[in-house]
Amino acid sequence: MSNKKMHLKRLMFSIASLVDLGQEATSSKDLSAKMKAALYVITGTFSVPAAALFVYRQQGKNLELLVEKGYRDGLQDINLAVLPEHIKHFRVNDPHTGSDIAEHAFFKQNSGVFSKLKIKIFLPLFAKGEFVGAITLGGKLGGAPYRQGEKDVLRVIAHQMAIT
Repeated sequence: MSNKKMHLKRLMFSIASLVDLGQEATSSKDLSAKMKAALYVITGTFSVPAAALFVYRQQGKNLELLVEKGYRDGLQDINLAVLPEHIKHFRVNDPHTGSDIAEHAFFKQNSGVFSKLKIKIFLPLFAKGEFVGAITLGGKLGGAPYRQGEKDVLRVIAHQMAIT
């Protein structure tokens, strides 16, 4: 298959996944069920077996687990500490790789959770300029790195999920 055809096929698959995500976001399910379904769409789109969605709790200054997929041990009581100065360093609705944030105080404070969950992508979610949560993605099946095109699609997904 030519490179051009392969890119076109990936683009079509990504568009179809975004349609699925849009349908889930506008369904009549409760928030937790919507987010779980959206997480399944995301993990399927990128061939990622494990992912989690966290909600920001400003009072507790933490990210609290809302839903997860693919973690055998379960993730009860998993939280990520997030201080206001951490949030200032997050790029709005933009995927952060481990190397992007390795020197960041947020990563250092939560390195145990990043290691336990084998997080490869940390995707902060902002709605109307306010930090509302984050998606974490583990490694892709086969260990391939995330391509730039996939990160671009994740950015679109983050905008879609943040407004939900």
